[in-house]
Amino acid sequence: MRIRVTQRDIDEGVQSNCFRCPVARAVERVFKATEAWVREIIVVRKAGWERTYVTPTAAVDFIERFDSAVLEFESPKPFSFTLDERVRATFGGNRPVKS
Repeated sequence: MRIRVTQRDIDEGVQSNCFRCPVARAVERVFKATEAWVREIIVVRKAGWERTYVTPTAAVDFIERFDSAVLEFESPKPFSFTLDERVRATFGGNRPVKS
């Protein structure tokens, strides 16, 4: 699945916040998810299910730049990446979630 991080995601994203960073905002929007958590893995929660993915290198690099930037002077640019269904994290995150 292609995830596009927009300028709006960047402008409204929160530094050092796994739930509100630009990548999490973009993942939530694309999946129409109730919650996304992003670090070395991406956890996506939506009514009745939860999925985990390995975070692509491009997204990890972006988050590191975003979290360390003085945003008024060096804000990262919009970008896109692909979450590969075949590269899911395997430690118990691919099961239905009780609501």
